[in-house]
Amino acid sequence: LGYFAWSAVKAMYPAYGDMLHGFTYNGYAYIAAFTAFAAGNFLFIYSFRKKTQITDALIAPIVIWLLICGLLNYYLPGAAFFILPVLTLIAALGIRVYDSRPNYLLFLLMAIPALWIFAPFVKMFPVGLGLKLLIAPTLLTTLIFFLISGVVLSFPERKAFAILAWITGGIFLGIAHTSSSFNEERPKPSSLVYLLDMDSQTAQWATYDQVLTPWNLSFLTANGASSLNEKALVLSSKYATPFSKSAPAPIKAIPAPSHEIIQDTVYGEARHITVNITSNRPVNRLELYTNEVSLIQANVNGISLSEFYLANRRRNKLITHYVSDNDATRLELVFPKSESLTLTLAEASNDLLAHPEFSIPQRPDSEIPTPFVLNDAIILLKTIDFE
Repeated sequence: LGYFAWSAVKAMYPAYGDMLHGFTYNGYAYIAAFTAFAAGNFLFIYSFRKKTQITDALIAPIVIWLLICGLLNYYLPGAAFFILPVLTLIAALGIRVYDSRPNYLLFLLMAIPALWIFAPFVKMFPVGLGLKLLIAPTLLTTLIFFLISGVVLSFPERKAFAILAWITGGIFLGIAHTSSSFNEERPKPSSLVYLLDMDSQTAQWATYDQVLTPWNLSFLTANGASSLNEKALVLSSKYATPFSKSAPAPIKAIPAPSHEIIQDTVYGEARHITVNITSNRPVNRLELYTNEVSLIQANVNGISLSEFYLANRRRNKLITHYVSDNDATRLELVFPKSESLTLTLAEASNDLLAHPEFSIPQRPDSEIPTPFVLNDAIILLKTIDFE
């Protein structure tokens, strides 16, 4: 249930996909709903085993939890304290074996360690890592019920409790639905950037949005992405989010960055290149990418990049330079002389809404700029070839 929950929720509410961190405004309602469903399922399944002795029913939870604790002890020794509620469960089994009519208050007290240790995790995982981990509340709820099964299996009307839990889950789903829309208190993230390819002299509007808003719909078609320049798809962001839609845009008079080759020399089997890249407009960041070249050494503004980094670069990204006071970017690169080098520059300024070349309306109060991505930006793309 928890594994498919987030996929089903996003299919019903596609705009949730634009909340890149993965936790919606009504996320707590979804956690409560699926926790209740998991509890209801547990109680319903065990309602068919009324004739089973509780001592017999405790064996499987003990075995499962001992396996879990064994794996944790091997892979995550810091979680060894998870064994404490398991010890109380084993003690509960021992008490039931030797006392056919035990004191249920004692079993209630023995359930406290499990609730004290594990109940906070039911909320913690999806809040911290996003609702894609809705499997965490359902799985943990089931495992917690295993630990307190000495109490739960004593309930005579487990099916009635199961129905009550399902109804509770349905109520929380209803609460989540009523708060699924966006407004001034729950603004929707939206994005818009202007991409200008200096090599092909083409321009595009682009967005990360899965569901467009009236604000950016006037710049983008709702029919999906057109032929986005592939160089734009590798721009860095926290979640490596690609552009989702694009549309042709007018070419604006934005000054391109300039470069000056300081050195281009071959020593032995290695080619040494030093180049200065200078922005001709106020910019906030410069991203640099290379082709599939085997970089032996790289130095950026006096800082050397490690061999490990050069050998494990993702998407051929070299660096991201967050520019201060329009400082130049000085590159010193060493690579085999038998290979050629192509540098791709993505120069960005976060002034799309304020730039005099554009007339972009301000966002309505029911929207906010999409976080974690390069947004509201003018991005210039340019390549430098060293044959």
